Amino acid sequence: MLGNEPDAADACQESFAAMPGLAKLDRFYPWFYRILRNRCLNMLGRRRTRNAYAAETAMSPLPQAEIQDPSDHAMARESREHVWHLLSQLKPKHAEILTLKYIHGFRYDEISETLNIPRGTVMSRLYEARSALRQLHQNNAHRS
Repeated sequence: MLGNEPDAADACQESFAAMPGLAKLDRFYPWFYRILRNRCLNMLGRRRTRNAYAAETAMSPLPQAEIQDPSDHAMARESREHVWHLLSQLKPKHAEILTLKYIHGFRYDEISETLNIPRGTVMSRLYEARSALRQLHQNNAHRS
């Protein structure tokens, strides 16, 4: 969500520091994710006000499969950077839901529970997010 490992580690550490005793929690991950999500959104807001977000996320790699050919590696890196750049231009709720679905591989029910929203909202938000991403991609393609 933040686009780079050091900021993600900071957000995780701050979120763990804010936790009550674990014995009180029935379902740890959805609860912790909401805390972590709010920390990440706050960090994104601060980053955007400094106009640094787009530059930082463009340098942040996605997990990759093994690539043998150096030209394939370069193309994959360009593609990852392009995806992160597009995600950084989306509304945070759209970038978040696309990241959960396509980068983390969550199912609709998992996204619903994690974000504490109905399954129908997950589906409509994914539709809106895909449309917004497609529009950004087309706009960038026409500029090139």
